[in-house]
Amino acid sequence: MQHKISEFCDKIKVMCIKAEQLRSMKYDTPKEKRNENEIKFLIEDIQALAREIHSDKQIHPKMQKDQ
Repeated sequence: MQHKISEFCDKIKVMCIKAEQLRSMKYDTPKEKRNENEIKFLIEDIQALAREIHSDKQIHPKMQKDQ
């Protein structure tokens, strides 16, 4: 993991917040008032964050000292 643990946790927290927003937009908003473009954007944004986390496979320099 190239980023600090705190940065990793912050990204996951942001994903969680965006997921709750997405759920609210999708299920708490009447169908005729939904903005499908915003919903699509949020989905793509969450997916991009997930890809970032997934692709961060390098060992953080501080962790290399332990090995």
